[in-house]
Amino acid sequence: MLTRQNLAVAARGEVVTLAVGNVAWSLEFDFTLKLAGVLAYEARLAKSIANCGRSGSWNVASVLTDLNAPPKRRQRFEKALPEFLRSHDVVVRHRGQLVDIGIGSHTLTLGWEDARKVAKWLRLRGKQARNAANERAHWSKIAQVAPNGEPQC
Repeated sequence: MLTRQNLAVAARGEVVTLAVGNVAWSLEFDFTLKLAGVLAYEARLAKSIANCGRSGSWNVASVLTDLNAPPKRRQRFEKALPEFLRSHDVVVRHRGQLVDIGIGSHTLTLGWEDARKVAKWLRLRGKQARNAANERAHWSKIAQVAPNGEPQC
């Protein structure tokens, strides 16, 4: 089961950091939104193979933000950013009911439910970073996602 302790997605200004275990990467906001779109699409395909529930029902059963928590201090300049990812470093594919995310030499295998959670986390943090960059285009235009959810490359 995927938990927020195993995987962390955070927005730092115009950059989104993705940490899996003790390995972390930095992503530009536009690449983050593109990765979220591709991951959501592959999770949708894996869900259709699993033949679970109604198609088109997107429920995320996790709390993404604690609205009652005190605001955190900005940590933008306190820590150095991890290595930046480029588009040729990342591969996302579905394998039956599983979704594989290949980042460099690392591979993360998630069930379709967890892949949808991660896609949502990436999309939300990417939108936060987009707003910090003062970009006002819709996230699907930046990520080049078709109306049916299929990524356009």
